[in-house]
Amino acid sequence: MGGGDGDFERQLHHATSVRENINSTGEKTMASSNVRVICTESSFNSEVIQSTLPVIVHFFAKWAGPCKQLQPSLDALADEYIGKMVFVNVDVDENESLAMEYEVTTVPAVFAIKHGEVVDKFTGYKDKQDLVAVCKKIL
Repeated sequence: MGGGDGDFERQLHHATSVRENINSTGEKTMASSNVRVICTESSFNSEVIQSTLPVIVHFFAKWAGPCKQLQPSLDALADEYIGKMVFVNVDVDENESLAMEYEVTTVPAVFAIKHGEVVDKFTGYKDKQDLVAVCKKIL
């Protein structure tokens, strides 16, 4: 998948107060404890598949305009659903095997996962109202 400009990274960091840490499972956690950037398959397993909370997984590419448009709405929802749901970002260029496993051929691709199972998914841009409807399906 390829391409790249730093605008998405800057927007993502700005939306989450520019702070990130690497925790013991290897993923970057953003300033909001409810948004995580997956860096390894192992961290995907622990943060998504084994999660006791429902998870919204956003497969994105830094170079894709629709991903840049979708991210602020997902960040806002992550803040609204703290303690009820976890939000995860997976860069398809850095995690090609996960993208292939979930058959991601278009970005953004968003998966609603509960108890390790995909409950709903969509590709492309959706407005916040549509995203709330997806979240409600897995609560």
